[in-house]
Amino acid sequence: MLGSYENKKLIASVCLRERRDNSLCLDMCNALESSSLFSLLDKVINTYSHKRLECFVKTDSDLHHYLTLKGFYVPDFFTKIGPLVELRNGEQHNIGSGQYMRTLSWI
Repeated sequence: MLGSYENKKLIASVCLRERRDNSLCLDMCNALESSSLFSLLDKVINTYSHKRLECFVKTDSDLHHYLTLKGFYVPDFFTKIGPLVELRNGEQHNIGSGQYMRTLSWI
């Protein structure tokens, strides 16, 4: 896990998970302010520019738009099997559907 701190307080974090073919997945991208997250991700993208980076991102989130601007795209493999659908059961407190929900986890 990597993080950014301000006044000894964690303001953004991202987990890097190894994936197939020596790639890294950006998981659990968290921050209350998108600018803090994007600043951290700029560092991650620059540091790991020699690797393929992937992210399972929530469609139309601020992270989705940021990654698209950085050159991320939907691979042909997912286009052929898609569209992928995010399923939910219940609307209790809108858990996982707010503006701070940016990444999807595959279990």
